[in-house]
Amino acid sequence: MLVLGRHVGEAVRIGPEIRVVVTRVQGRKVAIGIEAPAEFVILREELCTRRSSLEGQTTARDPTDARRGRQAQPVTCQEGGSDAEGTGS
Repeated sequence: MLVLGRHVGEAVRIGPEIRVVVTRVQGRKVAIGIEAPAEFVILREELCTRRSSLEGQTTARDPTDARRGRQAQPVTCQEGGSDAEGTGS
């Protein structure tokens, strides 16, 4: 896992298409904004955890599908793939 320190307004890039921005810090709570192409599914981890405990599977529904007028599609929730040093290998 890569751990970075950021101030409000500062961002982190994940590849050329994803940008994560710290928008607000209040006490121990941090609000972030995520800019990504529409085809990327972005879910809070607890949604994957809740769904997998209910069904015994690691799937969740893509909430953006309903907003786009499509039937919600299952989304596979996977563990992260980077090592402790944050090199991603």
